[in-house]
Amino acid sequence: MKLSFSISLFVCFNVSTSCFAQTIVDKAYLMVRYNETSVADTTDLSKKNYDVMGLEIGKMQSRFYSISLAETKKNLEEQVKKTGMFDLSQLNIPKNRRGKDRVILKNTDTKQLTTFENLGIFNYSYLEPVPNISWEIKEDTLRVLNYICQKAICQFRGRSYEAWFTPEINISEGPWKFTGLPGLILKVEESKGHYSFSCIGIEKINRDILISSNSKIQKVSREEYLKLRKQFNEDPLPFLSDGRNGFTFESLPTSLPKRSYNPMELTEK
Repeated sequence: MKLSFSISLFVCFNVSTSCFAQTIVDKAYLMVRYNETSVADTTDLSKKNYDVMGLEIGKMQSRFYSISLAETKKNLEEQVKKTGMFDLSQLNIPKNRRGKDRVILKNTDTKQLTTFENLGIFNYSYLEPVPNISWEIKEDTLRVLNYICQKAICQFRGRSYEAWFTPEINISEGPWKFTGLPGLILKVEESKGHYSFSCIGIEKINRDILISSNSKIQKVSREEYLKLRKQFNEDPLPFLSDGRNGFTFESLPTSLPKRSYNPMELTEK
């Protein structure tokens, strides 16, 4: 199979061709959808990435993942079935709307948070305590969808955030790693405008919360992962070409340009 080269192609290929068994960890009763925006290159704030994210909430666990990536994966699989190959340039999905390859699992029973994320062709996961974010609740209110929300602010891992939560939904949950407020978080904005989450829908559901049982997932510490992530952005090639994925590519470039790096977590603690 011949492949046109791009970093995002390797990532999506890794996802779309990895059909591993899945494990049920809980039953979700609520689905919250968010629009996520992010800025990868701080020298040009006009260029943003857009993602539709899903937060599945169960009694003991929640799962935060990219709905946009699931749609990209579905389109790739359909393309392979029709043509026997895939080409991201032929997808009717803009590059900045294809989704993040990241899943975050919060466990309210063990108070542990697990992040699953790919770098190139490799799958990683790391475990950490559910963050104990020091929120300062304000009196300001805002209506998000049909819910009255209250303002809260915090400093978290090198960034300042403004969040809006609704006591009308008495669930201490939110997008990404945000939690710890007396109500569901419906909106979050980073002070420099680099990251934001805005709720676009809430619905009752009854379906399994699933995680991959991929035995090739490499378990690392959060500190190790942050270092790997930085290395990947500085030089992606080692994460694409050491052959551990079991595929042989006819040609790879000898070097790749350094990628813009603007992570949500600027500090290790």
